[in-house]
Amino acid sequence: MNELETALNLLIFIFPAYAANAAPVIFGNRGPVMDFKKKLWGKRVLGDGKTFIGFFAGLACGIVSGVAISFLSTEYYPVFLPFLNTKEKIVVGLLLSLGALTGDLAGSFIKRRLGIERGQPSFLMDQLPFLFMALFFTLFYKPHIGQWIGFWGFVFLVAATFILHKATNVIAYRLRLKKVPW
Repeated sequence: MNELETALNLLIFIFPAYAANAAPVIFGNRGPVMDFKKKLWGKRVLGDGKTFIGFFAGLACGIVSGVAISFLSTEYYPVFLPFLNTKEKIVVGLLLSLGALTGDLAGSFIKRRLGIERGQPSFLMDQLPFLFMALFFTLFYKPHIGQWIGFWGFVFLVAATFILHKATNVIAYRLRLKKVPW
């Protein structure tokens, strides 16, 4: 497999996490907040940006994309995760989605503890927790996926996540889906 095909496989693999992380921007700016406006140590637990509608919309989008990738790759792109059957690929899509959303919540929790308000940029907390938690959930289920990703694949996913996160946030800002471009 050449570098371009490897990069494509990695982006297809992580797409359910990206979809889950992006969907709340579109669907989740309403409804009850996940922390019920509760405070911990004098600061909001998560903040107004984390709603149940956003969480479940993200989960749904991630799962739908994971199911689509699972069926399409089995039928038309058999070199994608060839060691997993369709059912296992669907579970991986679910875990990537759930992990991404859990990681995003963890990032918000940490940002609030550090005194970083909603909408304020945080170089590492905005991009990496959702990726790391998505990978953690998935590798807990199927550890050998880590060998398939490899060290350089992991480095690629981190770099791609930084670039795509910035680009999609600028697009969402210009479309008036976000108040800030980060």
